[in-house]
Amino acid sequence: MSDQQLSESRVADFAAEIVDAMERDVKLAPVTARAVISTSDAAAIRRRVYQLLLASGARRLGYKVGFTSEAIQAMLGIDEPEFGFLVDRHRVSGDSKLPVKTHCQTLIEPEVAFEMGSDLEGSDLSVADVIEATSKVHASFEIVESRVGLSADFKDVVADNVGSGRIVLASEGMDPGSVDFAAIKVKLEVDGTVYEARANDVLGHPARAVSWLAGRLEALGELGGHIRKGDLIMTGSSVKPVPIGHGSTVSAEFSGLGSLRIEFA
Repeated sequence: MSDQQLSESRVADFAAEIVDAMERDVKLAPVTARAVISTSDAAAIRRRVYQLLLASGARRLGYKVGFTSEAIQAMLGIDEPEFGFLVDRHRVSGDSKLPVKTHCQTLIEPEVAFEMGSDLEGSDLSVADVIEATSKVHASFEIVESRVGLSADFKDVVADNVGSGRIVLASEGMDPGSVDFAAIKVKLEVDGTVYEARANDVLGHPARAVSWLAGRLEALGELGGHIRKGDLIMTGSSVKPVPIGHGSTVSAEFSGLGSLRIEFA
């Protein structure tokens, strides 16, 4: 049963502020500093943000799942992931230097991305179910751009579409059936500092992030949606998000999957 407290007009107003902050690169006053909101309110604002992006001409791209490693959950004091909606303008090329937004908390995360070959629904999907529904997997970066900061009230993080920013894919991708996920070591280097983890540090297998997402979307009903053929699913980082700034250089190696490198202006 929904515990939504905000009126639809207030949900729309807060969502419009968030989209404006995304477009103009301005810091956002947290919703919880101005209203008492529930988890359902936060989910409703997130959904409305997505609808406003589509109404402005953006096209559906998929979903991002965040907070999927124990290290990140411990850092934030939570015990399960969360998700954000993705549209086509979130995907960028890493061929040229990328600008760093000035007023966001900007962080980098190396992730395994799943490109769906078929629709996927259900609340108890196995890793095999996810792999069967996946056409390709990619090494990727997520550039988190939080308008409220990840130390804000978690409902504010959800309303802010979980810090959706930009994503960069490394390659054309690989057949998931040919990938040994347990063997993928992730080596992230940011401005000379190295961070290492394994792909399976994400919920024991990155495909479980897709399974979790399918279940969460089903539970949310109209506030969620469904995973569809062609969707790109970012499965979360196996290392803690690392801050980046103007002039940062970032590279990542995913053993057996690919590598990528980007620079920031």
